[in-house]
Amino acid sequence: MSTNKKILICDDDEGILDMLEMVFEDTPYKVIPEQNSLNVKNIVENQLPDLILLDLWMPVLSGDQVLKTIRKNPATKDLPVIIISASR
Repeated sequence: MSTNKKILICDDDEGILDMLEMVFEDTPYKVIPEQNSLNVKNIVENQLPDLILLDLWMPVLSGDQVLKTIRKNPATKDLPVIIISASR
């Protein structure tokens, strides 16, 4: 079964990003991995993912700041976003 559904995963930790990509490896979803939170707004507007997994604690632009930007845009305000976080 194939699908055109896309999941944007944004996490600055490469290990977490790789692990989350592996979770969706054998699924019909296309994963869009991104480590830089500054790129998320552009990716969301250009690729319009069906779901976003967004790390809360990222340098430069935190997950909650990214989420506020997504919610301000009428075209993306209703996109489902799951906030994720890992502590060491």
